[in-house]
Amino acid sequence: MNTPLKALVAITCLALLGAVGWYAKTEIEARNEKAAKSSLNAEIRASITDNKCRSLISSWDNGGEDDIRAMYGENTDKAMRNCRTLIELRDR
Repeated sequence: MNTPLKALVAITCLALLGAVGWYAKTEIEARNEKAAKSSLNAEIRASITDNKCRSLISSWDNGGEDDIRAMYGENTDKAMRNCRTLIELRDR
């Protein structure tokens, strides 16, 4: 009777260890996937901002100042300065 009980305890321990390992593995995979998506989203946002700024600068430089002032109002000068700084930093 002692041997079957030891075998049952050993099998239970192995099952428990397997369950904990599976849980840890799935949690790590989920965390890595979330981090990858977050990184991708940041790259997409940066690309959109970069493209928007390049478009605004191009429009401003080609005489579209009034249209941009209509969009940004009193914040136009700040927006253009920020865009020019962003593009300058990205192009380094």
